[in-house]
Amino acid sequence: MRYLKAIKNNGTLLFAMRVVCFLVLVYLLYVRLENEREWDIIRLPLHFWPLCLFFVLIPLNWGLEAWKYQRVLNALKLPASRNVFWKSFSSGIVSGMLTPNMLGNFIGRNLYFQRKNRPSLTVLTLWSNHAQFVCSVLFGSFSFMLLWKVPFHGNLMFVFLSFLVLAILSGLFYFFGEHLAYVFFPKRRWVSHLRVFDHSSGLRLQLFMLSLLRHMVFTVQFMLVMYAFGIDFNLTLLFWTWQTYLWVTLAPSLFLGKLVVRESVNVWVLTAAGMPAAIVVLASLLTWLGNLFIPTLIAILMASKPRNNLE
Repeated sequence: MRYLKAIKNNGTLLFAMRVVCFLVLVYLLYVRLENEREWDIIRLPLHFWPLCLFFVLIPLNWGLEAWKYQRVLNALKLPASRNVFWKSFSSGIVSGMLTPNMLGNFIGRNLYFQRKNRPSLTVLTLWSNHAQFVCSVLFGSFSFMLLWKVPFHGNLMFVFLSFLVLAILSGLFYFFGEHLAYVFFPKRRWVSHLRVFDHSSGLRLQLFMLSLLRHMVFTVQFMLVMYAFGIDFNLTLLFWTWQTYLWVTLAPSLFLGKLVVRESVNVWVLTAAGMPAAIVVLASLLTWLGNLFIPTLIAILMASKPRNNLE
């Protein structure tokens, strides 16, 4: 009983700390935008065609993630009807939205499969998520090398070496991690679930390429929203967007898919690049609404529909 009480107390303390951090970030963001001149920059009408294209790309964004999920199920030889596939995928979106960095998407997906299949599905889902992380690190590191700038004062060579080490280690883990696991953790049960890579030719590369395409899609989406609010659509914006996604990926999550955290990081990075804070916040919020919040609402409806409505 004491152990369970300690766990509950620690969980309550952690939640309270997250709430405090969230409120502090909200206050700092408010202070940063308190100057009304920040908002005078925004003029109507906006460029509406980039906003329309942004919303058109939302199904492609999540369609690529669904394709990754289908490849995982095929590799594990887990047959799933259309009903089960979309319900489990939708549940994964919801559980991912409620966990740090969307890592908890395996929780919702597991609910629709037998207990014996859940460990392997969990491992491969996390591996698929890591592919997206690797893409963010690679593109962010590449953008830094091209810009040779970061949103803070520091030793740029040290930053470069840190990014280089992070990119190499994350890439090696993704492409060769199971071999290290075989050597250092041969008796751990979860290692056996990595054997799927031994008999599923091309799975790892396919997941990586789909993650690469998905990274390009939401890069273009953010650039389109920024352009809609008056920021020039050019290579400089592209490179800073890649670096922004890297810092957002490395930042801890508090609530609802890094709400406020994402906006704070975007302001921190892109104002250092000379972009107006008000536009950055509006673009970040709109991107969050389109790519995360609205799909989560749709996913809740999909996951709650009866079986005969989805078949």
